[in-house]
Amino acid sequence: CSCGTGAKNDTAMATTHSSANSQQPSDLVWSAKLESSRSLLMLLQTLAFGKEEHVNFVVSRKGVRCAVEQARSLQGNVVFDVEVFQDYHWSSENEEEQFAVPLQTLLDCLSVYGPSSTNTTLNIGYKGYGKPLILALEENGIETACGIRTLDVFPTLKYDIRSAELCCRVIMKSASLRDAFNEVDWTNDYLTWMIYPQAPYFRLRAHGSGASCVVDYPKDSEIFEVYESYKPCEFKYKMNLLIPCLKALTIARKTQVRINSLGLLSMQHQITDESGSSSFVDFYVVPREDDSESE
Repeated sequence: CSCGTGAKNDTAMATTHSSANSQQPSDLVWSAKLESSRSLLMLLQTLAFGKEEHVNFVVSRKGVRCAVEQARSLQGNVVFDVEVFQDYHWSSENEEEQFAVPLQTLLDCLSVYGPSSTNTTLNIGYKGYGKPLILALEENGIETACGIRTLDVFPTLKYDIRSAELCCRVIMKSASLRDAFNEVDWTNDYLTWMIYPQAPYFRLRAHGSGASCVVDYPKDSEIFEVYESYKPCEFKYKMNLLIPCLKALTIARKTQVRINSLGLLSMQHQITDESGSSSFVDFYVVPREDDSESE
């Protein structure tokens, strides 16, 4: 079977076929193996902001970073350290290899045996610039090979939370942050994050066209593993930029929230797979342009 997504006036095709004797090519500059493809699938699904998204891959001998950006206002990154993979081979003469693929096509290939499958073995590899991304999946003796045409990486901003003075750093239970978000009316236009050294400490306030809502937590709440507020912090963010960040909360164990003096919001989710290995999903969200409020 085949499927494709257009990008940059080109067509990205993924061809899938089953074969009892399919073998991985030997001339790869990078290859890796996962005993279960589900962990990769779950993490990449957190970056699926829309149907037409493309994901940038930056691969090196240290691991893999995948990034998706939306409207230069929201960026999601997933980092896979070498230790996450059961096998990892790097033979490129370059320090890193960069390419992009249609995210939905990649997700479709990874879920070829069903999105809930937990015993699909994955071998993934790349032969170098202009060559397809190769996936070989196996489950219960049935092998499937996929090749996804690669594109040049899409330009993305390089966010650095420490490019300006850090206002706060909070590490909290992801489930508690998810519960706080569930209290919010997402038909509103904006969500204001308020993190203070004094009361009200941690506050989320939704406002706009929907019902106004305020969620408060004291700094000594058991939901916080770390609560550091260096100066009063209050910034407003568009709801439609925060909504894509919610997917990761359903599978994350803990979340680190940081905001700098320019209002750049960083949410880093720690996600642990069935084997106990941890990976991290980072989201960067820019505040409303005219915002530096203290209402």
